[in-house]
Amino acid sequence: GLAGLLSKSISLGRGREIRAGGQIGINQYPVIGRSGTSELTGSYGWGFLLIQDEFTLGFSQPAVQMQEMNWPSTSPMYIKGQYIFKATSGNALKSGSVIRFIKGLDTQIDLYSVFWWQERLGFGLWWQNTGSELGNPALIGSVEAPLGKNFKVGYGYDFLGENVSTLPAGISGSANSSISTTASGFHQIFIRYELDTGNGKLAEFRH
Repeated sequence: GLAGLLSKSISLGRGREIRAGGQIGINQYPVIGRSGTSELTGSYGWGFLLIQDEFTLGFSQPAVQMQEMNWPSTSPMYIKGQYIFKATSGNALKSGSVIRFIKGLDTQIDLYSVFWWQERLGFGLWWQNTGSELGNPALIGSVEAPLGKNFKVGYGYDFLGENVSTLPAGISGSANSSISTTASGFHQIFIRYELDTGNGKLAEFRH
């Protein structure tokens, strides 16, 4: 796909700031069971963030289809709130929630808290529904650390990794087939790099 992006940040003074952004693009989807191999459709997204000192509140709808496809369109809307509790010792606790709304489906909620020790090491606990593996709820423990001014790495592990059912090698599925299960905890590695453009703004790369 191809997309164009636009964003703007407005400072209101006294620790208040508004950030807004939008995107519009063209996506190519494979077509199965029809003449032709792909289909083009447009999409757009929007979002804005309100910042007041240690409190942030955001709203976004990142992927809205401009035309209906042959499968139901899901265009989730997200609401995010976060507050940073700071201590005089230099430690801080970052807590927040993400809520996802999808028409016709249940509302899903994420909760998280990350404790930062001296801004050198972060320990987090995340309860995820909106972006968990295979659609199952996830309880993730994480640890992260900055490796320089603009570079940060981290690791997370899902304690609620569901078992995966498999058939023995060489046996196809049938009523008499025995099914074995194996543990499947999920590991996550994330990297964040902020690029200083020299104009007071930072561009972020996350993986």
